[in-house]
Amino acid sequence: MLMRIRSRHLALALAATGVLALGTAVPAGAGAGAEAHAKWSYSGPTGPAHWGSLDPAYAACSDGRAQSPVNLRQATRKPLRNPRFRYVTGRAAVFNNTHTVVADARPGSTMSVGGSTFRLLQIHFHVHSEHEVNGHIYPVEVHFVHQTKSGDLAALGVFVRRGSSTNRAWQPYVRSLDVAPGKSVHPRINWAAMLPRDRASFRYHGSLTTPPCTEGLTWVVLTHPVRLSAKQIAAFRAAYADNFRPLQPLHGRTILLDSSRGR
Repeated sequence: MLMRIRSRHLALALAATGVLALGTAVPAGAGAGAEAHAKWSYSGPTGPAHWGSLDPAYAACSDGRAQSPVNLRQATRKPLRNPRFRYVTGRAAVFNNTHTVVADARPGSTMSVGGSTFRLLQIHFHVHSEHEVNGHIYPVEVHFVHQTKSGDLAALGVFVRRGSSTNRAWQPYVRSLDVAPGKSVHPRINWAAMLPRDRASFRYHGSLTTPPCTEGLTWVVLTHPVRLSAKQIAAFRAAYADNFRPLQPLHGRTILLDSSRGR
């Protein structure tokens, strides 16, 4: 069953991931919903260990019992229907929100999973990966953030590993990673081509990995990474390094691992 984010937290949750509303990209700290909340970072006195005390709205960062990311291990194997993607190629609004580089998607692309259809809002990245798989860390993890019409959020996690050649599907986004804060560029992105062919996944219920750490997200983390060249991975590191939240305890949550054969 999909979990619902409480409506009073939704605007703040979307602002934290770089989206104030569907199809509207905003840099961190911009917009009426974001200005009232404390600044945060990935290090020092405003880093992850202190997020929960920076602002009452961030309380879940320290008090939550279903936080993300997690180490994806000791998963329960279960035949699951693969997520279905109807992604539409088109222009994206790419901007630097001072924590990561967001590519905001135009309306029309969807992911169907667990009996619900989610609209693609945006993608953003973390270096290194936030989730681990049996303790294994990937160089980059990219999150595809989705929302239903009723406000439920789902995040698709895609791991990146080093390959021998340039991944052309990813190049429009990669070329945009040097966009300056306060500016935006508009590359044409084939969202579907950015995904691995094998859509098997881990599934669990968690949270945003940035303040306000809102819980109620459905996480779908693909088991198969995509391969990018060393130069492409270096472009992510050049944009932001160490913009990841440390692992969070499971607190008894179940992680499911797809055991089906490409259904």
